[in-house]
Amino acid sequence: MKNNHKKDIHLEGIKVFTTFCGIKNTPDNEDDLLLVEFDKSCSIAGVFTKSLTSSAPVNLCKSNLSSAEQATVRAIVVNSGNANAFTGKLGEESVLKISKYLSKKLNSNINEIYTASTGVIGEQLDTKKIINGLKSITSCETQSWFLVVLVFFFSFFFFFVVLCFCFFFVFGCFFFFVFKL
Repeated sequence: MKNNHKKDIHLEGIKVFTTFCGIKNTPDNEDDLLLVEFDKSCSIAGVFTKSLTSSAPVNLCKSNLSSAEQATVRAIVVNSGNANAFTGKLGEESVLKISKYLSKKLNSNINEIYTASTGVIGEQLDTKKIINGLKSITSCETQSWFLVVLVFFFSFFFFFVVLCFCFFFVFGCFFFFVFKL
């Protein structure tokens, strides 16, 4: 599997990685795996569904949050393309395998690994693809949050310029037709 989509973003104490691992079928192999890694254990809280049929990732997160007086996090893993919902005991085992791998990789407690999944319901999650995706993630020192801010700023600036142009074009046409007719 060729992986051309790795992205690494760094903020002091936090690393955000995205990559393509093959869970979601897209024409351009768009990223379908996100890892948010914290250098140190951080406090975490959560709000969950009251549904009695919650997914394996939701059940694990609930369990992690209630396992300590003050819940902490070292990593959050999110995959797209498979919700890992209505997958029974195998779904729970999938989440545990991913959490065990990542807790070992980060030298952290398994209760500090949180997972989320979105996508197709009722299909088993391929843990090998997720773990291979996590293995492919490496630290990249060249990118920074500053670059992300610049990209956001210029994207917003471009949007603002286009919006202003459209507004004045429509406004100008309106006055042209109203006062010329």
